Amino acid sequence: MDDVFERSKAFGLGEALRRGSAEVNVFKDALTKICAAAKSRGIRVLIDAEDTRRQLTIDHVALSIMPIFNKGDHAVVLNTYQMYLKAGVSKLVAHLHHSIENNYVLGVKMVRGAYIHSEPDRDLLHDTKADTDAEYDQAVRLLVGSNGASLADENGAGATWSADLMLATHNTHSAREALRLYRERFLTRGIGPAAHGAGLRSLAFAQLKGMADELSFKLTEEIESMSAEASGTALEAEPDVARRLPGIGVYKYSIWGTFQECLLYMLRRAEENKDAAARSRTTALAIVREMGRRVLPFTRS
Repeated sequence: MDDVFERSKAFGLGEALRRGSAEVNVFKDALTKICAAAKSRGIRVLIDAEDTRRQLTIDHVALSIMPIFNKGDHAVVLNTYQMYLKAGVSKLVAHLHHSIENNYVLGVKMVRGAYIHSEPDRDLLHDTKADTDAEYDQAVRLLVGSNGASLADENGAGATWSADLMLATHNTHSAREALRLYRERFLTRGIGPAAHGAGLRSLAFAQLKGMADELSFKLTEEIESMSAEASGTALEAEPDVARRLPGIGVYKYSIWGTFQECLLYMLRRAEENKDAAARSRTTALAIVREMGRRVLPFTRS
């Protein structure tokens, strides 16, 4: 995936949606113009999440524009799904059904969530971090480990979906588990894409520059290894299938904006990554190892 990602935020519009305010239409029109310009330049748009007061409007607008821009082979627009919400997976499933009914690729950026201190209704959030982790990993299994036909419609028949997935996480376990599922499904078991391109279309990992760099290095190394493995397996005898395997990659991103915007954003990321200090020694060792790998290939273990 060589595309570039643009992030978009919406503020204070949850109540506006309930009132049927013209503000919602202004937001939707502006975002539509942004997405049209992005699509013409091969850029994807990531719509950020907010607390539940605002999220209703964001989801409403996202679901109204994804059927326009997410046709064809991949999603131009990715909505953000917060798994510290107790309804995280059920909301994702509902949106997958919406994508089936409207025939588009669902764009999913999956996070744990960063508004725990400002969320007005704490009952909507998981009681423990372990519960949040379990919700996140369940969503990963749904999107990476299935073939796009794991949802049952009202008649009990399988409903076929397709999705582009970005895992925006600094959690080592979740990222490694997603990569394991990808390898198991598409390489070890030799399962190609489902009929008509259903199921996972692409898998991306994203971490903030300067955070969990050792995880980014390791993911990149393992993806390179998988690519080499795929080229030397039975997939080589089926080049058409190999070309259509879900794309996979790693992104590091930098924040941009005013000092206040960037500071508040970094504070939220620090809240999400309280274990970063414990990882500092591991990170330093990983950087040294990566430098050695690039400069002196024979030092690679």
